[in-house]
Amino acid sequence: MTSWEQNQNHSSFMRRLESGLNALLMLACLALIGAIAYTHFGPSRSAQSGPVASLKGEKLRIPGVEWSNSQRTLVLALSTHCHFCTASGDFYKRLQPVAAACGVPIVAVLPQPTDEARSYLLNLGVSLPVVKQAPLASVSVSATPTLMVVNSEGVVTDSWTGQLSAELEKEVLSRL
Repeated sequence: MTSWEQNQNHSSFMRRLESGLNALLMLACLALIGAIAYTHFGPSRSAQSGPVASLKGEKLRIPGVEWSNSQRTLVLALSTHCHFCTASGDFYKRLQPVAAACGVPIVAVLPQPTDEARSYLLNLGVSLPVVKQAPLASVSVSATPTLMVVNSEGVVTDSWTGQLSAELEKEVLSRL
């Protein structure tokens, strides 16, 4: 085999190797993008919108919250890392005066430290007297945001999840 033929074989091998490595790199990038997208938008973190029927009838226990002080309490289960929660900020601002007029206290539950949670809510324009830190699973929540109407015994009577449509926002207001 001449040196020219050896050069051609080596060059051909290098092109195939380079093409294969480029393909592997592209697959790794796609896998990384998919993992990031799932982490931020996957069903266990947040949901677009809709009722969460499975929470109806759940008994909630949040340390420091006394359900019997009111006929109904609205619980907002949120996370500072949830873009649907942030996008729903205007609704939470409109919700506050309606809940106050109906005598329905609002309790916010977030997995982040209370100071961080209060700061997040204030940035949304929402100031709530009761903000609790708790793992969302401890209040049976697997998707954020989740809104729950809880009766005087701590039992969930209605719940919604995700960034709500205008129709579902009206439904929440009507249940207060």
